[in-house]
Amino acid sequence: MRIKALLLSIALATPTAALAEFTRIETSEQFNDQVVGRVITFSVGTTLIHADGTTEGSLTKPQEVDYTGTWTWEDGFYCRNLVIDGDETGVICMQVEVDGNNLRLIRDKGEGRAYSATME
Repeated sequence: MRIKALLLSIALATPTAALAEFTRIETSEQFNDQVVGRVITFSVGTTLIHADGTTEGSLTKPQEVDYTGTWTWEDGFYCRNLVIDGDETGVICMQVEVDGNNLRLIRDKGEGRAYSATME
């Protein structure tokens, strides 16, 4: 019985990210096959990346607003420029990693803040 309790406490103390097996998407073909056309849900909203180089979605925080944008695949990175309330965000290139239906985007070409999402 003590072994089960010990194993349970170790499992509960282990961060979920440590259990994930994220794999980096390195080609446009992989990105198109695994990400494009799927609804992506973040903690602050949703997005849909279209095969024609456009994207659209909605943000729920800090306020609800819809957005559009464009995207390209450049040198192994997903680069997008969103238009939110008529203002462009500027091009941001991110490293993309997947683990099944889980997605991780890391800003500044893999050197910045990471964002987690799920894909439907």
